[in-house]
Amino acid sequence: MEKVSTYEIAVELLLSDMTNDDGNLQEIDFQVIQPKHFFQCDRFKKVNSEDVDVYLEEQANINTKKKTEGDFKLFIAFLQSEGEQRFREFIPPCDLNQHISHFILSVRKKGSDEFEPLSLRGMISSIDCYLCKISYSVSIINDIKFDKSRSVLKTMLNDIKSWEKATN
Repeated sequence: MEKVSTYEIAVELLLSDMTNDDGNLQEIDFQVIQPKHFFQCDRFKKVNSEDVDVYLEEQANINTKKKTEGDFKLFIAFLQSEGEQRFREFIPPCDLNQHISHFILSVRKKGSDEFEPLSLRGMISSIDCYLCKISYSVSIINDIKFDKSRSVLKTMLNDIKSWEKATN
């Protein structure tokens, strides 16, 4: 015997109720009401976008948040020192690429020592993360519009590797 679903039975019953004595379908406005278990609604909690944002915020590592905020504040200080007046989310990618390239070459530790290239790479990742959080249109890490910034960083990494090989 063929197994018939509850849904198919419900549709059959509705169709049999809609036929007249001649066996023709009556013109009736109807809605097919599917049984509750058909959708298994009780298995899913109602979640909205705000719930997702709150969850992500709660799960974020505190130290990562501090580093991202600190790196971005340093970048903002750099932009201000360059006379950049626009809000960071309104700086076009071509201008931001130029600023980031300059930032990579000019930023120093408090004692005027240069940052390690991997530290700079982490800073750029923090800036990218922050810009992503405020829905900036492109990614520093992935978008071709920031190729110059990535090239500067890559060249610095290669210079350090060459210097380390020469001194060892």
